[in-house]
Amino acid sequence: MPLPDEVLAILKAGKSKVKASREDIADALRRQPHPDPLAEVRDNSTGDLEADVKAELDALGKGLSGASKQWAEKFAAMNDSEFWVAICFRSREQKDEFLRKAELVELGDKYLDGEKVARILGIELDGQ
Repeated sequence: MPLPDEVLAILKAGKSKVKASREDIADALRRQPHPDPLAEVRDNSTGDLEADVKAELDALGKGLSGASKQWAEKFAAMNDSEFWVAICFRSREQKDEFLRKAELVELGDKYLDGEKVARILGIELDGQ
């Protein structure tokens, strides 16, 4: 989804308060991708189409079921409903006005990174 013209203008003008810190960049570079569920079966073709397809489906099933403890923990943390908050407005226009006036619009218009919002609003959070 392309950025709205208003956000592009803010970014081009250099007026965005959103800055990527060295820590943000380092964290992004250290992030581990999701485990490849087909890694163990990819190069082990038996030549038997039925057996190979079954092995791939079994591997995908394990991967999707959260068989990886590390992935299961990440999935649980990402889906913990206690990590988010919703703010309601009377209209989309009112919501957009709030985001613009709070200088949060460049973070998005629906799902915002709470730590970045706190940083922009000058709120120091524990564990930051």
